[in-house]
Amino acid sequence: MRINKIKEFKRALRSDRNKFMVCFTYQSIIDNLINIGSLFMTSFVLFLGFEDAQIGLLASLVSLTGIFQIFSSYIYIKVKSRKKVIIALTLIKYILLSLVIFIPLIVKNKVIIVVSIITFLAHSIGSLQGAGMLEWNNKFVPDKIKGRYFSTRNLIGNVIAMILSIMLGKYLDKYDGVYGAYVFIIIIVLVLVLFCIKDIIKLKSCDDDLIDKPIISMKKVIFSPLSDKRYMKYIKFNLLWMFAWSFGRPYYNIYTIKYVGLDYSYIALIASVTAMVKICSARIWGMAVDKKGSEKLILITGTLFGFSNFLWVFITQDSYFLYPILIIINGLMVIGVNISKFNLNLSLTSKDERLAYLAFNGAVVAIFSFISTNISTILIKILLTIDIVIWGMNINTYQFIFCCSGFLHIIAVLYLLKNVRHD
Repeated sequence: MRINKIKEFKRALRSDRNKFMVCFTYQSIIDNLINIGSLFMTSFVLFLGFEDAQIGLLASLVSLTGIFQIFSSYIYIKVKSRKKVIIALTLIKYILLSLVIFIPLIVKNKVIIVVSIITFLAHSIGSLQGAGMLEWNNKFVPDKIKGRYFSTRNLIGNVIAMILSIMLGKYLDKYDGVYGAYVFIIIIVLVLVLFCIKDIIKLKSCDDDLIDKPIISMKKVIFSPLSDKRYMKYIKFNLLWMFAWSFGRPYYNIYTIKYVGLDYSYIALIASVTAMVKICSARIWGMAVDKKGSEKLILITGTLFGFSNFLWVFITQDSYFLYPILIIINGLMVIGVNISKFNLNLSLTSKDERLAYLAFNGAVVAIFSFISTNISTILIKILLTIDIVIWGMNINTYQFIFCCSGFLHIIAVLYLLKNVRHD
């Protein structure tokens, strides 16, 4: 009986849709290790001597790369092969990101500038790859199991984030600032990239729809959504939300590490617990969307998420015990918002023009995220020399920025309440 179950499991893994799941697993591990914002990359850029404002600028540059999604449909249709494009883009992206670790050995001057340029190029290429891989994967998943399949993907991603957070936290507490330790992680990444490419090569090509499909013009990608007043209201809400999201996001780990004084392993532990909360609550939020609608769920979770950012005012070296409460509440609410936004976005787009709408949304959001992060970076540089006192409380500059982010989230929800939900 046990032998039969093992054979069934192996056969399942060999199916095309589960080969995609294996590729997704590899990419999740790699991205959790070397994407900007991960504990590993935060530790590395601090090791290189990045100042807080420079880390914020780097994060804003990465967010700006989303604008290149607008060209993704053109590339896939032009080449007529998802597999060739994805293999090329995957290799280039991860080789460039891995090269960043070796820059201090190659370049002696202006290391920060070189690292920023290479990181920007790598993530620009990555923005072209993701949508194509998801669309390709979707072709092998029957409609009747799409919900279960993609929820399983989400589950795997969160489990990987949870496990890697704990492992990286322990690793960095011991080897933070040791150059050889960063190189060791990148060697692991490169091995995983090779395994990922090997499995992508094995995937079945499915490009019949690309052969006779006309290239979507940039004019259509831009002007189709602009002429849709209903969708543009959603775009405006999403811009407000992502502007608020990017306003403080690059500085949470920096503040926690440098000013609250928490260990990497403790931050990682809380991130893992939060990931588990997200996993457990995702199905509940999904059912709530089906019963109550996306708009109502955004109103509840978005408002609570915005107010939770004000808790940063109370998190200092003397009250670090409040940190896990904030992060868990934050994570619980944001998963509800993300599920609601995803469903609301799809419900407002037609099947024929969906690719153009999603590309336009991704590109515009990328621009506003870039602007938002740079505004907060400028404010931090200005306010660092100023004592901020609110209602008799001395507020750290970063705490002030986090509160502004929460306030902006609430404004976005109010806009949704007034303009989107009544359509």
